Amino acid sequence: MNQQQPKRVLLAVLTLFVALSPLFAQDEASEDDIFAEGAFDQTLTASQTSAETTKLTWLGGVSVLSDTSLLIPSDRQAYGAQSLVSGKGFLKADKPDTGQFFVSYSFGHTWLTSTNDSVFKTAFQLAQPSLDTPKFQLSEVYLSFDVSKILFVRLGNQLVNWGSAFFWSPADFINQRPADSQAAIDIRTGKPGLRLHLPVGVGNVFLFGDLSQTLNAAGAPQDLIEKGSVAARIDTTLWGFNIGVQGSYGKSSKPQAGATFSGRLLGFDLWGEYGATVPLNDYTYSWAASLGGEKSLDDFTLRFEAFENPDGKSDTELTGLVLANFVPFRWGQQYVFASLSKTKLLTDAIDGSVSTIANLSDLSYTATASLSVRLPKTLPFSLSVGYNGGPTNREFTLRVPPGSFTLGLKSVLEL
Repeated sequence: MNQQQPKRVLLAVLTLFVALSPLFAQDEASEDDIFAEGAFDQTLTASQTSAETTKLTWLGGVSVLSDTSLLIPSDRQAYGAQSLVSGKGFLKADKPDTGQFFVSYSFGHTWLTSTNDSVFKTAFQLAQPSLDTPKFQLSEVYLSFDVSKILFVRLGNQLVNWGSAFFWSPADFINQRPADSQAAIDIRTGKPGLRLHLPVGVGNVFLFGDLSQTLNAAGAPQDLIEKGSVAARIDTTLWGFNIGVQGSYGKSSKPQAGATFSGRLLGFDLWGEYGATVPLNDYTYSWAASLGGEKSLDDFTLRFEAFENPDGKSDTELTGLVLANFVPFRWGQQYVFASLSKTKLLTDAIDGSVSTIANLSDLSYTATASLSVRLPKTLPFSLSVGYNGGPTNREFTLRVPPGSFTLGLKSVLEL
């Protein structure tokens, strides 16, 4: 027993040393060691990240446009003056792990309307101006959330951008009104519906359920199956171009189909759209298409776009038409738009541009030259001079006589 005792002691010491050796021989910290270098920071960062995903954040803002214009007819014997304010305010509540709520309202108000010309007076009255009562209108209100970051859902009044064109978007058959590329602030009202977005490996799949006809003008509920419609879009990228196809169908709505593309070729940014009415349910085939591009060189940018609209009017005199039903930029059959802009004109604080829009069907047009000015501690503003030409009582000579000039002063305030 006395001879075996030292062996047992030695065996016990060796066993203890082997068991404890990892604690004394850690050249590199274990990933699971909470006392390892950087582990505490990683734990803290993970905790902060988790808190960020559950934190409710609020964001709001207002964009305000002040627009003053003076119209001077070619005979210089009359004038028309307007000063308007319009804008949009929004509020967004966002909780990343739950969803998002968004609401926005547009507003407009007249500060001044004055003229001594009967044509201007008629045009001004159609807008129903009021110096006392501003106009408020819902723009968008919706809930959005995702399902495990796989499917993205949005329900409510919303504006949908499925097009690629800058000025004319014939493939946009979802929104209630086409976008106005010349407007400083988009004050359109969104369409009520359910939008689903499913990103896939090679592109995106979109679905939109249109709920806008589920109430009639008198507020009476309608049959969703009979009055509702569904639109779908699939897009992908091929050879550097984003290409999309889309369509919509409903029992009581016009069946439509369209296609879009955008990309870069030979130094130009190019885009185009095609939209058509499908000959189903007693509807006849009709179509429209737009094609445009942009080229930038140093401080200069050239932009152009053409629009073909076979269902539009040819050289038609507009006398006697109700101006309230007149849709500008879509009345004729062929249109062109072109603009040339330059940043840092004379100084870094001034940008300049010239542009024109022409209805080739009735040979009327408008041309504008403008300067955008940014001075220190001063509200940014733009000055413009516009000219309307062409035969009398055509698209761009309907509200103003041919040869008329328009002087403009605009300013946008972002809050």
